[in-house]
Amino acid sequence: TDAERGFLADLSGEFPDGEAGELLWAGRWEDALEQATEDALERLADLDVTVVTTPRLSQEGGPAPVVQQLAAALARSSKKGGVS
Repeated sequence: TDAERGFLADLSGEFPDGEAGELLWAGRWEDALEQATEDALERLADLDVTVVTTPRLSQEGGPAPVVQQLAAALARSSKKGGVS
């Protein structure tokens, strides 16, 4: 949210060391990913393409569960008409 972005910006003035710094870095990284995703979806909206979104995939357990999660998300999407 905008409030979260503001909070991260306020904390970034004096970047802390240790675990606090790692948490701040992770928050800023997450925000950058979310903004990049929004930008990409806006660009794709201008094209005549089907966009299938997936939930955040857990990497726990290695690549096989990730592939299973992705396959399940794609199957659910195809049952709903393919666009989400």
